[in-house]
Amino acid sequence: MRQWMLVLFLAVSVVSLAGCAGRMGRYGAPVSPPPGFLYEANWGPLDVNYHNTDVSSAKVGRSTSLFLSIPFTYGLLSFAWKDEASVANSMRAGNLTQVDYADFEFMNILGIFEEFTVVTHGK
Repeated sequence: MRQWMLVLFLAVSVVSLAGCAGRMGRYGAPVSPPPGFLYEANWGPLDVNYHNTDVSSAKVGRSTSLFLSIPFTYGLLSFAWKDEASVANSMRAGNLTQVDYADFEFMNILGIFEEFTVVTHGK
């Protein structure tokens, strides 16, 4: 009986600590790398339409949201604070009037703490 309890505990621990456990459906990107087990940090574009995009944008704006997910709830009990990750808030933070392109940055630690940032580039 004790061996089965230990096996069950280890299986639940491995599944819940996988990087994807706390972020089901939170963000989407054209390409998403596989999740990390203990730590994950990735970034990429928020848009895939780069026709006539000015890549020499001098101004940059950033806005961030933070998430805390309770283990073993698979994202059902998660809390957000500093919930401002949007293109509009990022434009305000960077004093932008025109957005040429936008990127995202995502960081996850143990599937419990997550940080999502929107980075806008423009004039």
